[in-house]
Amino acid sequence: KEEYPAQYGESAINIYDNSQVLRAVSIEVAPRRNYVTDKYILYRESPEKPWKRLIEFDLSLTRDYEIIGFSADNTRMIVKTNFYDNYASLYQIDPETMSRELIYHNPHADAAVELISVLAGTPVVSLKNPETGEILTAIYIDDKARLVCLRDEMATIMDNVRADLGENQFPVAISPDFDYLVLLHRDDRDYGSYRLYNVESRKDTLLLSSDIPIKDVGHTYPVSFKTSNGQTVFGYLTLPLGKSPRNLPLIINVHGGPQARYVWTPNEYALLVSNLDIGVLSVDFHFSIGYGNEYTDSASKNMLLAQQDVFDSVNWAINNGLAAPEFIGIMGHSYGGYISFYQAAVHPDVYKAVISLMGVWDWTDLGLELIEDDPVPDYHRCSAPEPGTELAQVLSPSSYADKLKSPILIIYAGQDDAVYPSQNIRAIKELTEAGNTPQVLYLPDSGHTPDTLENITAVFEEIKSFLTEQMKANP
Repeated sequence: KEEYPAQYGESAINIYDNSQVLRAVSIEVAPRRNYVTDKYILYRESPEKPWKRLIEFDLSLTRDYEIIGFSADNTRMIVKTNFYDNYASLYQIDPETMSRELIYHNPHADAAVELISVLAGTPVVSLKNPETGEILTAIYIDDKARLVCLRDEMATIMDNVRADLGENQFPVAISPDFDYLVLLHRDDRDYGSYRLYNVESRKDTLLLSSDIPIKDVGHTYPVSFKTSNGQTVFGYLTLPLGKSPRNLPLIINVHGGPQARYVWTPNEYALLVSNLDIGVLSVDFHFSIGYGNEYTDSASKNMLLAQQDVFDSVNWAINNGLAAPEFIGIMGHSYGGYISFYQAAVHPDVYKAVISLMGVWDWTDLGLELIEDDPVPDYHRCSAPEPGTELAQVLSPSSYADKLKSPILIIYAGQDDAVYPSQNIRAIKELTEAGNTPQVLYLPDSGHTPDTLENITAVFEEIKSFLTEQMKANP
């Protein structure tokens, strides 16, 4: 298939119509990694016609415009976007006039959020008719992933699937004659099992399943709570197997991004920690995606809001009897590692144990190392303070190094080009000088996210060792 000839510094996602003709390209311009200066979508009516810029992104906002298919006659695009509403919706859009027809909108959550199986990395989004490109289903996630059937025939098929196999079944693929479906089952304990389903006979065959036995996994429950400023924040509580949500040792689990989110199926860190007989509260603080633009944007306008959300989650867990106040820890990766640093430094009497994986220590240092001699890019400003400003000082854990008294595990990587190794080297030095020598795991050959079995195993073993030691006097 034809591919767009991307230039130096450009990354291109090629988008093909139903005839496998290259019709659109999503381009991100970054002269060096993580220094994004532009993002746009090109479109052409046919290979004989010139490319034109169809969509320009405002990089100071967290916005998405994803062409996920074309109409049967290839004249209109099927788009998932949050450009036109607080929540991402599905549209059919005429690329010549940009007139749009709504396909699906949910008034409470972003539509077509990808559901990905850890098992096979398979994204489940809007199922399309393999012959016509017609959109058959949509997905949204409020507290759990939900399937929406957009055609009556598909609704009937999925009613039968649920009657035969239960809830939380998501179609991955469908045969052109609609005789067979490949289904993904995923819930709070099943990390992904795939079945081939015969629509006519209603018989199924297991294709692939997770090696993690469901019987060894505790339950996860969606939760929400009111913060001190009256806002609603969402998250997930993962319980150790056989434990009730009362007086638990508890780890606050903070995601990176910060434009990311948790889902009902716990991530690998929540699973690891819950298997140590410690509860896990995974918090979707303001900045998280999936809950609408306002939920994300509010934290860009007030960067202390995410920190307040996380601290309020601790108070909520204590006040509702879920957590034992003297046995609360916090952990996170990337932006979550930064929040873990900050929380422990600003609230030194709250956290019994702290884990920061590739966390930001000083926003001015990080920003200056990122931009070198260039201007601060707009995308950086939507989740990070301007280097050298008073806000950068207030938000930097480095400003409170002498206040951080909790036992802390710092994990960092030698090849990290998102949160540079210098961030954690400085954190280790300043904490040690302040009398709190961290436990350290250094991964010399790892990038921002450990992705080899050796490095992942090392991270897991270090976390287990640290938490077993620091949280061992369980109530």
